[in-house]
Amino acid sequence: MAILKLIAGLNFIGAVLSSSLELHHHMTPEERQQVFYTDGTDVPPYEVVTIHSSKVEKRDVNAGHVFEVNAYGENVKAWITLTEGIFAGVNTPICGVRSRRDGRIDIYKYPNKMKEIEATVFKNTNQGITMTVNYRSDGTRMMNGIVGSKNWYVKPVPERLTNSISRYRRSVDNINSDYDDKSYHIVYQIPMTANNSTLMAPLTQSKKSKRAIRIPPVIYPEVLVILDWGLYRQLGGTIESAVPYVLSFWNGVDLKYRGLRNPRYRLNIAAIFLSEDPNALSFIQNSISYGPTSLDSQLVIQHSARWLFDHQKIVPLNEYDVAVILTNRRIFTNKNGRPSYGLGRAWISGACSTNDQYGVHRSAVVHDEGTFGGIHAAAHELGHLFGANHDGIEHPDCPTHVGTIMADHPILNTEYSYSWSWCSQNDLSRFLNYYNPTCLYNVPNPGTPVPRLLPGKMMNAHQQCSMINRNTQAYITTDICKKLVCYDAARRVWYNNVDWSAADGTYCAPGRMCLYGKCVSEN
Repeated sequence: MAILKLIAGLNFIGAVLSSSLELHHHMTPEERQQVFYTDGTDVPPYEVVTIHSSKVEKRDVNAGHVFEVNAYGENVKAWITLTEGIFAGVNTPICGVRSRRDGRIDIYKYPNKMKEIEATVFKNTNQGITMTVNYRSDGTRMMNGIVGSKNWYVKPVPERLTNSISRYRRSVDNINSDYDDKSYHIVYQIPMTANNSTLMAPLTQSKKSKRAIRIPPVIYPEVLVILDWGLYRQLGGTIESAVPYVLSFWNGVDLKYRGLRNPRYRLNIAAIFLSEDPNALSFIQNSISYGPTSLDSQLVIQHSARWLFDHQKIVPLNEYDVAVILTNRRIFTNKNGRPSYGLGRAWISGACSTNDQYGVHRSAVVHDEGTFGGIHAAAHELGHLFGANHDGIEHPDCPTHVGTIMADHPILNTEYSYSWSWCSQNDLSRFLNYYNPTCLYNVPNPGTPVPRLLPGKMMNAHQQCSMINRNTQAYITTDICKKLVCYDAARRVWYNNVDWSAADGTYCAPGRMCLYGKCVSEN
């Protein structure tokens, strides 16, 4: 795949400011949420750094650039490029969903937002650097991302506070640099993960078989991605912080489908909907049960089916093939009057379907806590929408313990967690041949592709642990590609009940990263 090189003789040198500034105490809760993913004052240790950079010339837009930063007494220098992807493009819509006082909603597109994000995403595979660059009103740069090899998050100091920091310039800006363009940033190390449970049985619907037409060699499922308010807020509550995560997440899901042949599956992001207030999605609010942080999964996808149908003038059905709701709330099914918690739920064989009486049965709901932990569940629930049943229960000839994608319980410490059983492949083939889901066959045109971001390059293993169990760190061995294990050093407690593996792109050994459940060479 061609590499698009972004560019231009930039050189970043970070000089550490005094951590005694206790800058976070001067931030608003919203600013702390964007920087530290918490609105309280209990934040991880951090350093404030000055980043020096050169001017970017317009003629240099097709090259790469040097990234150099110093924090915690360590210096990182890397050549950063932008890699071409195919699953989203500059024309992919990013939409805000907002409630109104009359009970209705507004859905509006942010023009050119994907183009802006595409133009500012930098990465370096060897050192696990993923960085977005935007600009403040004064023209200085805001860099937002991670340095994976050092387990560093790099976040811009809120613009409101930059003048306060500049008073310390003489005492802290003590490095020699050839570049006068300076901006203030926060660097911190995060330990990091979560609890998990089972994958739920899909909901069935009556569908009539149709005469099949010729199936193309490649199909392109177009996914409408909907983030609920809780997850959007956890990811920082801004387009610039949430959308790169969404792209990286779905790149990880797409990798789960790369093993399929005849036809090949290539996911495409039809649009990204961001819930901008707690009441924006009525189908979420109407599905809350057993406390404010839990959702009845059956109600979610039933209500979302009606919601999608009722809003088809705003969200035309021909613009997406499946819809997936990502939520950080716990989701459950009712079993004997008690909640049984799981990771996701979907309609079986729902892709492309529409039912005038009951709605659009092409939706799924997936639990994710902003750590890429929902990637496997998303691939699994999409499998249901594409006609696949559970291995083990519906297919005893393909037992659960093998750990394939459609196993009814996620088993990610096997070599088959990126594999589709022959039972699943038969189900997928049957769906294409008998239900004739022709909406999957058109080739999308999202415009110029945006770069693919491997999830593990956005968030390293420690961060994947700490986002769910705070103050934990990953136990890094080559086995994390099969199962993530986290450790709380202060409490001396191991968390080895996490039912997912480290995300693709995660560092697993010197010069190696996780890919397809294995620790492979970066090269």
